[in-house]
Amino acid sequence: MDTKARESAVTETLGFGMLLASVGGFMDAYSYIVRGNVFATGQTGNLVLVAVGLAQGNIRGMLDPLVPILAFGIGNLAAWHLFYSRSRENMLVYQRRILVCSILSLFVAGLIPGTWSHVIANTLIAIASSLHYTAFRKFGPSENYSCIFSTGNLRSCADHLYKGILRKDKASLTKAFRYACILLSFLAGAAAGGLASGVLYEKAIWLVLVVLATALALTYVLAHGTALPGNREQREQGLIQVAHGQPTHRI
Repeated sequence: MDTKARESAVTETLGFGMLLASVGGFMDAYSYIVRGNVFATGQTGNLVLVAVGLAQGNIRGMLDPLVPILAFGIGNLAAWHLFYSRSRENMLVYQRRILVCSILSLFVAGLIPGTWSHVIANTLIAIASSLHYTAFRKFGPSENYSCIFSTGNLRSCADHLYKGILRKDKASLTKAFRYACILLSFLAGAAAGGLASGVLYEKAIWLVLVVLATALALTYVLAHGTALPGNREQREQGLIQVAHGQPTHRI
């Protein structure tokens, strides 16, 4: 395996995926508890809140969850622009830049006092989560996942668990265990976010920066020692397929 392909494999390890999943759970708990009872990462709940606010004629109740939905879309566009304009030739550099941007975004979010409108903080959190969702899609040679949602990961875990137990497929059982690790990491991150938010309030989000900084450091420390099946072109194609309407993972 060439050096660039080996470097790209660093962010596709199970441990790396668990780190990002814990961040996703933490951000969701934080935004709900500290920043106005909205979900700044996964947008399904916010779409429901928008619809309920509209049905009840509650304009404020509709606008608050609408902001992170729009910010999530903006973050997705920004991530794709960064990929195509600056980083397409080196996936690991692209993902490092995504991590740096999300660290800066979440750092600023922690500076915003709780007495201010939650719109700004939720916008920054939604952008950071969108950056993660766009740039990090795989762990292992074939497993697709989401680091900020759980529904698709839960379905994949159940699918492989069925095949592993009832169809006696040992490879599927291994995959089910790996998805379970992702789900438990998300759950642990959400629990940590709930506890920290009750103590540190708006500054609690800064704990996530430690995890993201660790993930960023790992892309340098492990870059020359990790190898997974596949090559750099296949990894790039995974992102490009999504841009052309061919999703490589389930939400």
